[in-house]
Amino acid sequence: MLNIVIFEEDIQFAHYEKKQIENCLQEVMHDIVIYNERIVPNDLKVDLCFLNIELDGIKGFAMAEEIKKVNKKVIINVVTNYVNNAIYGYEYGILRFIKKEDFSLKIKKIVNESLKAIYESQNFINIKYLNQVTSILVDDILYVLSMNNA
Repeated sequence: MLNIVIFEEDIQFAHYEKKQIENCLQEVMHDIVIYNERIVPNDLKVDLCFLNIELDGIKGFAMAEEIKKVNKKVIINVVTNYVNNAIYGYEYGILRFIKKEDFSLKIKKIVNESLKAIYESQNFINIKYLNQVTSILVDDILYVLSMNNA
């Protein structure tokens, strides 16, 4: 399960983001949660984050630092109208910056790059059943029982 979080104060745009992201993830099990406050919950489950940093200057990146405290491996993409401070984002582990006006044009590529970054750092096992092979994230396995080794 891919846990995606959208931090966006404009709730209409947040739902637009969610729909666009869901269109890119039709083959991936996922859950998307929208937060419209600048508070990172301690129990936040996040693998991929879309963050609006539209605060005064560099202060907006403090949110990225808080998210990284919850999950050091989280992939963060910034969605903004302002790209002037983009150069500072790489200090905070931001993968990509997306201008809001370009969101629908760029989101598919950015989701694919984000998935690649997430999955390259995780372990999968392949299971063959009825001549079909399925990849399963090791962290998602709770219990395994093999009836035969054929």
